[in-house]
Amino acid sequence: MGQDSSYKCYISSNIVREFLAEYLGTFLLVVFGSASVAQSVLSLHTAGDFFSLNLGWGIGVMLGILVSGGVSGGHINPAVTVAVATVGKFPWWKVPHYLVAQYLGSFSASCVVFCVYWDALVWYEHDRGEFRSVPDTAQIFSTFPKPHLSYAGGIFDQFLGTALLLICVCAITDSRNMKVSSALI
Repeated sequence: MGQDSSYKCYISSNIVREFLAEYLGTFLLVVFGSASVAQSVLSLHTAGDFFSLNLGWGIGVMLGILVSGGVSGGHINPAVTVAVATVGKFPWWKVPHYLVAQYLGSFSASCVVFCVYWDALVWYEHDRGEFRSVPDTAQIFSTFPKPHLSYAGGIFDQFLGTALLLICVCAITDSRNMKVSSALI
């Protein structure tokens, strides 16, 4: 028995490793973020406010990137993956398996939040049972534009937000820039 009896699992395929990293990173992002929204909405905003929602999403981003960053780069967002490929800093042939992993990770996370908060969702919907075209609980799993926002305005909003995010990501990760340590990135 003189050998190390611990079991080690190693996946040799980079595609599988990247897929699993993006899946898990996105899963963590959405679980923490959506759960913070669920807590706030389902407690009638007595157990969560604007700051706790931002903190929940921020922790989700941080943990998602920490878990996936070393393997896949920690994109954890389809807009980031497509934008980085568009500017030539990521190969297009990797985009499909990143996107599939990210969508599956976010869907799985939403299912987990739905199951964890099932009792509160049922209570909330029965307590607030009046007819409405979009239930208040929908904001746990999605976002909606305000009625005054046009399609063009919405598209520009998403384009601008993604562009600003990518400018920061590219600047922070550029080795010729400030040389930010990998732990801080």
